Amino acid sequence: MAIKPADLQEWSDLEQRRRDAQRELSTLRDRQKQLEDMFEAELRKSGKQQIKRGGFTLALQAGRASVSWAKEFLRACGEEAAQKIKDEAAKTSVDVFVIVPPEK
Repeated sequence: MAIKPADLQEWSDLEQRRRDAQRELSTLRDRQKQLEDMFEAELRKSGKQQIKRGGFTLALQAGRASVSWAKEFLRACGEEAAQKIKDEAAKTSVDVFVIVPPEK
């Protein structure tokens, strides 16, 4: 299959559209994070585990703590020490902020 100038132009156009879409996605992600931070702050200020706003439920749910550096620790200190740290982390939980949309 021969590469045609039209194929290269299509690729170039698609690349530009992809980059534009990524910039837009980044902007949307940033704004969504700002709103989530605002919602979580209001929930925490309320002192409750969950509140309803505009039909949405804002809640703190128990999540599992994780040790993101476990692989590096394993390499540096050995399997036994890494397992001990993982086991301790599994006993702890962290609050995870969730937004539940209204039921339709």
